[in-house]
Amino acid sequence: MRLVRERTGKMGLYQCHGTETLAPINLAGFCHETDQKVTARHRPPRGPLDVEGRTMKAISLWQPWASLIACGAKPYETRSWAPPRALIGHTIAIHAAKKVDKEAAKMAEVLMFGQHISGGHELAGRLAVTMNRCPDDLMGRFGHAAMPVGCVVCTARLDGAFQLGECAEGTAMPAASVVKRLISRPMPDCFTVQYDAFGDYDVGRWAWLLRDVKPLNPPAPAIGRQGFFDLPQGWLVE
Repeated sequence: MRLVRERTGKMGLYQCHGTETLAPINLAGFCHETDQKVTARHRPPRGPLDVEGRTMKAISLWQPWASLIACGAKPYETRSWAPPRALIGHTIAIHAAKKVDKEAAKMAEVLMFGQHISGGHELAGRLAVTMNRCPDDLMGRFGHAAMPVGCVVCTARLDGAFQLGECAEGTAMPAASVVKRLISRPMPDCFTVQYDAFGDYDVGRWAWLLRDVKPLNPPAPAIGRQGFFDLPQGWLVE
């Protein structure tokens, strides 16, 4: 898959300047510019395999942000750096780090007790569903709340990555314009990155679009590392 990194105008996640919702296009194995088959040099680097024989890379996040991805409330992971272009369009694992940050603990309490302005008790319920089978030894204390730590909480397809510009104009919801992008399927120039309460969308940062999220319940124990890392062979055991 020859992935494209290009300068563009304003682009969007669920909106196209306030018009229609964009549906995913299944173009696995092709690049929309040349329609060439994936070559070996464009595949993710080889590493340990999961039980289905596929290379699986993981990225570690502090809680509650890992579980916010698992429950579908956080469509973007925002970072100061772009992901490897070879991973765009491929499935990655979302790992919940063991570290419990003091400010993150306050956020976890607000979320799990239904007090967050963006979702209230409905969001608390969605989070709880993703961890209701988590064993006690994988649950960390976040003040009066508990969330999975030291484990993979979900997998997701890294659908694209977008370097953020200034606030876009003419969008139905507040959104960032995009100055660079890494994509594996066609996306229109009107595609913008809609702001939410769970990411840092400052100018110059990158928003990684995560699609096809599949929670793991119970989660799979794993040791996290900085940056992308390989999961050990046979990490996902039914």
